[in-house]
Amino acid sequence: MNPNLSRRHHAILALTFAYLIVSSAGAGVAIGRGLPAEAMGLLQSDNEIWIEFMVGGGTALSPTVWLLALMAVAATASFRTDRAGRVATLLLSGLGAVTVIGALAEPITWRSITPETFDPLYLSLSVLLVAVPAALALVAFSEFRARRAHGARAKAL
Repeated sequence: MNPNLSRRHHAILALTFAYLIVSSAGAGVAIGRGLPAEAMGLLQSDNEIWIEFMVGGGTALSPTVWLLALMAVAATASFRTDRAGRVATLLLSGLGAVTVIGALAEPITWRSITPETFDPLYLSLSVLLVAVPAALALVAFSEFRARRAHGARAKAL
């Protein structure tokens, strides 16, 4: 454990890494089984699913790859102790919240819990695609507030 990083920051890195893994697994399942993104009927496309994952609105079980890359860059930038690091931490919090909303907007999330269409794989992925970024959003925002308060105290001295 790096002594220069807070426990919250270690949690941020672990949660970001976990989310990238779960999203990649979700993308693999969605591409393999032909599950396009259908968030509230707004993301329907005629493109192939893998193209939607790469440059479009993602799949039914993952956001688009550019959003995942943005999360990875923000997690890396959050190592910085200056304003850019605080902004990256806040960005991670916002991206976590947005991905929770996106997962909850997907019909497959709700279909996976109904008895008629229950699927343990979809349910497992859906739960993780909501719980992990929700935890990331909360922990990252907590870290942002702590860094901002620390910065304000340092300026006052």
